[in-house]
Amino acid sequence: EPESMARTVSLLSSKDYLIYLLTGQHQMDLTSAVATLLYDVGERRWDLELCVLAGLSPEALPQVVEPTTCVGKTGDGAKSFGLPKGVAVISGALDSAAEIVVCAGRTVAPPAVIRVGSSAAILAPGKPVFKQGVLNYPHAVMPGHYYQAGTNAGAVALQWVRQLAGGLDHSEVDAMVKAAPAGADGLLFHPYLQGERAPYWNPDMRGSFSGIHTRHDIGYFVRAVMEGVAFSLRDCIQRLELDLSHDVPARVAGGVTRGQIWPQILADVLGRPLETVDHAESALGAAFIAMWAKGGPIGIPEVSARTTIRPDLKKTDLYSEMFGRYQRWADFMDREARRGACP
Repeated sequence: EPESMARTVSLLSSKDYLIYLLTGQHQMDLTSAVATLLYDVGERRWDLELCVLAGLSPEALPQVVEPTTCVGKTGDGAKSFGLPKGVAVISGALDSAAEIVVCAGRTVAPPAVIRVGSSAAILAPGKPVFKQGVLNYPHAVMPGHYYQAGTNAGAVALQWVRQLAGGLDHSEVDAMVKAAPAGADGLLFHPYLQGERAPYWNPDMRGSFSGIHTRHDIGYFVRAVMEGVAFSLRDCIQRLELDLSHDVPARVAGGVTRGQIWPQILADVLGRPLETVDHAESALGAAFIAMWAKGGPIGIPEVSARTTIRPDLKKTDLYSEMFGRYQRWADFMDREARRGACP
């Protein structure tokens, strides 16, 4: 929308637009600025050449601040949303940055995070990884960076199949998936319902089921959806050569942690132990960042694992065989989408 870009007075992310309404301040935190892909991670400044190529006036670029910055108080902007005046407003961070905080706390060497919310992602701490397909972000409160490989459909895919099946509730889903065998008797799902980000970066890819047989009832399809999302994360790890240590269990974040079936499928497909923590959602991470910023009595606590989910290696072997077919089908759909064969 080049005409809209040319009229833009201020570039703000969704949360920063709310901050503007609350405080009247035009600002953006460091992690959100990096997410625009218009910010130079190494130089810590807006890349004016990229902004010009995007048709965005340099005057529209907001001040970039640390996530823990107090940027103003409620009542100074156009709206208060029912909040009392004078409440401190902290800039905050991306949802993924907040998930790193809530899953790892103040750990100096934080573990990788496997996030399955509406979308799904691998969040791995370490030095910036400058390779095609991998996004890098600064840590919200600690020194260093984390890099991310995100896929578009996580719980969105499960919600879609639940609705197709007449609105299954979560207990029905768990019972169906538990009754279906690992590998869903050869039924394979590719979760490209909204195109795909990592590792393909192809918005025209489309989802599919393959290997369908009359033996498959709805429980097999639901299980295949859970396994397909896990395969998409394994695909990111392998194709992008993400350096995830097997010695340190990754931690699981997002709505997936509310059940037991899907986290076990993730551990089995990825072939690595996973840890759960209490309340592994980005909203609590945002609260931790705010408490850190205000120097409150809690700040960011130490976060310890609640449970460890260990992979069933026999199932991992089965999934490894299926994963080869997953990648071959994914390559085919990627090629077909790029030559315009997908509607």
